[in-house]
Amino acid sequence: MNLDIFNEYKNDLNSFLRNTIYNPEILYTNEFEKKMLSPFYGIKYNKGCFENDSSKVSKALLSAYAVNKYDLEIINSKRFNFFKRPVASGGALYPNNIYYCPDGINFYQFNPLCGTYNLLAKFNNKKANLNNIFIITSCYFKNWIKYSYFGYRLSLVDTGHLVGSLSTSLGIFGIKHQICIESDLFDDVKKDIKQIITDEPIQTVIKLPSNIFCKPTNKLKNMHIKENISTKTIPLYSLIDEQSCNEKIHYSCSISDLSEYKNLNQYKFYRYSPGGGLLTVKKDNCKYFYDKSIVKLKRMLKNYSTLLDDMHIYIISKAYNEIKGPMKYEVELEKNNLFKFSEKISMDNFNQIMRKHNINIEETQALIFLGTDMNFKSDDFNVSEFKLEQLKIGLIAQLITVAFGENHCICHPVLGFNSEKAEKLLNLQNKSLLHLMCVSQVDGAIPPLLYFMGN
Repeated sequence: MNLDIFNEYKNDLNSFLRNTIYNPEILYTNEFEKKMLSPFYGIKYNKGCFENDSSKVSKALLSAYAVNKYDLEIINSKRFNFFKRPVASGGALYPNNIYYCPDGINFYQFNPLCGTYNLLAKFNNKKANLNNIFIITSCYFKNWIKYSYFGYRLSLVDTGHLVGSLSTSLGIFGIKHQICIESDLFDDVKKDIKQIITDEPIQTVIKLPSNIFCKPTNKLKNMHIKENISTKTIPLYSLIDEQSCNEKIHYSCSISDLSEYKNLNQYKFYRYSPGGGLLTVKKDNCKYFYDKSIVKLKRMLKNYSTLLDDMHIYIISKAYNEIKGPMKYEVELEKNNLFKFSEKISMDNFNQIMRKHNINIEETQALIFLGTDMNFKSDDFNVSEFKLEQLKIGLIAQLITVAFGENHCICHPVLGFNSEKAEKLLNLQNKSLLHLMCVSQVDGAIPPLLYFMGN
């Protein structure tokens, strides 16, 4: 973030945040680092590296966050290799860091590249606030060009993706947990780790039951990190984080009903399509897959209702052509009706909302818009509210990916669409659209799969 943008928006943070949704082009800057980062970027100097144990917690963490490889054959039989975690990252290998304290004494950083735990500290006295919790922080990068204009918002959406993936993975392994976005808890945790983590804002804490934990024991001599490469300091982002800390928020939800996770395969995750060109067109549109996906999604979302009660999901699908033509549907999260039916609408109109022309709306079977009751076009919102809504959008997007992936569909995230035009097309008033997902069925095959390293 260059100094001119910082000076322009430092006294008007709301305008900057609004522009990340409705006017990202004016925030664009060419100032970014072109050099490639070390794969250990963000991994801190530590007292030793430990293997993960065979506990359910370790397996869930590997599943949710470890960097995996998948191959996808596309276009002219060329094979494209991607080394990504199973989270819908908006453009960085480590947009977040995960820390874990199993016992209130040993404090670890998880290394997703190697699937290991780095011991950062060992407290003399047990820290009650840190007992058996995950701490998820933001880690800002300057070298990815996307971050020069989406910036702060993108990092928050990525955090939501990660929370959704970790929550799903914990559910698959039968681990009940609590997602906490609470200012008072964050303040208490910060006091305990202030000597360890200084420049990374805490975004989410996930609490585990006291009787389910992992205990890394086998130290790896050759994996010791000697250099502390930390997050980049971006003054405007730091100012936003500082102000949001002064605005108290208290949101949490307990994930206790694990019945919807039992049928998910614990050794593979479906992932977002890495680019618009990889979307698969299925000419035989089948309503069956979408019905199953949305039923699955709705059941999964019940666990998160206290956190997501102000969110909205709008679906425009070609799968219903045989009935009434493309329609707009609003998923009712709290009611018995699966859809709220609305007026007939043409998908062709939505080509005009794309800022970039790498996706052809006509070649995708469904559009899923994610929105909120918050009106970010006005000045009447708090920075903390903005942060929370972006995180929740990422969480829902990740759950959608899982639900639709189970039914042979690929989702591709689009953050760079024209939100204002889309809101008019959907006839939304005093609500904000924050995210778009294009959905494609896979023709005659299952979607790309992600596997644990070594499987």
